[in-house]
Amino acid sequence: MERERRISPLSDRRIEIHTLTSFPMSNPNRDEVGRPKTGTFGQIERPRMSSQTKKAAMRRWDEFFQIVGADNKGLRTKCLPGEIYKDLIDGGLTEELAGDAAAVIGERFAAMDKSGMETSQLVFYGSEELEAIKDLVETLIEKKRMPRPDELKLLRRTSRSVDLALHGRMITTDPGYSIEGALSVSHAFTVHAATPEIDFFTAVDDLNRELGKAGAAHMGEAIFTSGVYYQYFVLDLDLLLRNLGGNKDLATKAVTAVMMAIIFAHPAGKRTWSASYVVSKYVMAERGNACPRTLADAFIDPVKGPDIAGQSIERLRALRSNFAKSLDLKGEMYEILASEGIGTISELVEFAVKPYKA
Repeated sequence: MERERRISPLSDRRIEIHTLTSFPMSNPNRDEVGRPKTGTFGQIERPRMSSQTKKAAMRRWDEFFQIVGADNKGLRTKCLPGEIYKDLIDGGLTEELAGDAAAVIGERFAAMDKSGMETSQLVFYGSEELEAIKDLVETLIEKKRMPRPDELKLLRRTSRSVDLALHGRMITTDPGYSIEGALSVSHAFTVHAATPEIDFFTAVDDLNRELGKAGAAHMGEAIFTSGVYYQYFVLDLDLLLRNLGGNKDLATKAVTAVMMAIIFAHPAGKRTWSASYVVSKYVMAERGNACPRTLADAFIDPVKGPDIAGQSIERLRALRSNFAKSLDLKGEMYEILASEGIGTISELVEFAVKPYKA
């Protein structure tokens, strides 16, 4: 049965965030041949960063789980059945019994691959599910037997794992335990046209001079690009709370972590080569009765001229205002313009979590 939409499309229980982030010469998100990813918008090819790389950066940001708590982190892997097998072997089970038991447990979450040691797809496990699996493994070691059917009820519909609540998962073996993620993330793209450039480089052998040799020991090419990227996020506060089992305190911490990660956690590809440590210079957060709508159309015509960031901010403000006027959309907005010292992170977080305090 199709899952019921949890909130009205017109609701102030949703936060929309628009960001502008400048990347100097770098290659933080590359394609299969090592080039910076690109996409076409407004018939113009532009540098792009995928939504997946942004979400990965947010999950890997150390401060994220310092805010929400290390115990509130899920695990996404194909390899858990193999780890279960090792634990069962260490606990004294035979190879045959350990392999069969690990496979049966793994099959509750996804089909197994031919090796019997991995699931055929990535599985996002919640903290409670991992604890239930651990308890079951201890029981099997103690009893030296296969799990009973009633012991295989390992799946949970809610979890305290914040990353799982935000990003969701698909369970093919039992779709009722799939979780719709509360955070939507767009691909980032530059607000202007830009063309990747080639960097020709050489490497010097430290002993060449002593050995009387000349020339480089290695030559190569690297590809980089630069630009001001627009990115859009939608955080469904009701869905987040539901995914976390109604834990409002944890949901508040999750929103805090998300707002900060959006600003501070960015793709890090080839970072040692470019030192591309950046923060989002502009953040617009919205809360109101607006149906979710990206403001990407502000840049369907590429920004040109010397003040790209300034023009981009004005375009975002103007398009938001025009949408509100024409569609009778009402709501509040909070801005951070870090380069001019406008707005603060603490006030942004307070703006975002306010519906939980109503």
